Amino acid sequence: MKIGDSLFSIDIDVFGDTDAKKMPLSMFHDAIYIDYPKAVKADVKKQADATCPRYWYIPVVFQCIDCKMKFDFSIVEQKFWYERLRFFPSITPIRCASCRKIERRRKLDEQKPKKK
Repeated sequence: MKIGDSLFSIDIDVFGDTDAKKMPLSMFHDAIYIDYPKAVKADVKKQADATCPRYWYIPVVFQCIDCKMKFDFSIVEQKFWYERLRFFPSITPIRCASCRKIERRRKLDEQKPKKK
């Protein structure tokens, strides 16, 4: 990001906008592995408004809090989460896809009226 005017300006990296490795580690909370070399530039204009946007989508490996299995949070999935669903950039998955489906079903069942 350039700061300044036409006579004097400097380039600074804000939240990793020019270098994926400078993204705040809080965006990868509890990550087991972050694959920086495969980082892809994100379209921050399509993301939900946030103080700290996700400038890069980086393949990350997390551990599911339910089944304890490792799972990938792929670039394709990140793009879907942050640009299509417009989740806040600070949100990361805590469950694998299978456990997320189970959790959604559980929550839907809780919302159904109880039979008397």
